[in-house]
Amino acid sequence: MNLNFIFKVLNRELTNIGSSTLNEVEFLTLQGIWDEKSYKKIAEDNGYSCDYLNNVVPSKLLTKLSFLVGDKVTKKNVDRKSNSTLNKLCL
Repeated sequence: MNLNFIFKVLNRELTNIGSSTLNEVEFLTLQGIWDEKSYKKIAEDNGYSCDYLNNVVPSKLLTKLSFLVGDKVTKKNVDRKSNSTLNKLCL
């Protein structure tokens, strides 16, 4: 499944429930997780502090995704290899 397609579906579903759509840093974090990068690598690649991407962004992002999917979403079950739980939203 294409991450850009998943991103569009996520934003549509977030809008449908009256929530804010994914912002740039959340998208970059999701993209990095999808590509199996560490939070440190995602931060370095995108000019964010490691603490911010390790402690602040993932918690909010994964909570939003968990709410949409109806299951707990973690870094381990959202990457490309795991046949992501996000695919549930796109089927």
